[in-house]
Amino acid sequence: MTEILRARLAIFDIDGTLTEIKPEIRARKPRLVTPNNLGEQQPIPGVAAGLARIREAGIPIALATNRGGVAFGYTTYKEAEALAQEAADLCGIPDAGIYFCPYHAKARGPRADLRYAREDDCRKPNPGMLNQALADFGVSPELAFYVGDMETDKQAAESAGMRFYWADDFFGMI
Repeated sequence: MTEILRARLAIFDIDGTLTEIKPEIRARKPRLVTPNNLGEQQPIPGVAAGLARIREAGIPIALATNRGGVAFGYTTYKEAEALAQEAADLCGIPDAGIYFCPYHAKARGPRADLRYAREDDCRKPNPGMLNQALADFGVSPELAFYVGDMETDKQAAESAGMRFYWADDFFGMI
């Protein structure tokens, strides 16, 4: 815990780490992994309280999430921004720095937005978003940590040279 409180920047994934699909939406769309529309997500229980403790310790918070749905045409870039901001608002961190990657190399099909159908350093497991957050906040990697729920989150944190915590473990520690 003291290691966490010495940090100068806390970065979190969104889907599956801070928010989840609402049960009534999941019942209608069982294959939905990430929200495509406002109102489809809710905070995971206990997350807002944990984030409040981070804020009380004076640690700035940023969010870093893949939004490949933009490339596939499920959402627009502006909608992806709004979804990330909605997650921040729902979790009680409306002023969090928000970083998202709209690119996906495998995006194809009639709805695909080919402007985003490519590989990019921002897409996790690449560290681009994390490196940008570190630069924007003026924090070195050893003074930051990333919390996520997927192996790609862990890989991105390791590539950026920062500590990584699994979401389930992290929110149980703070």
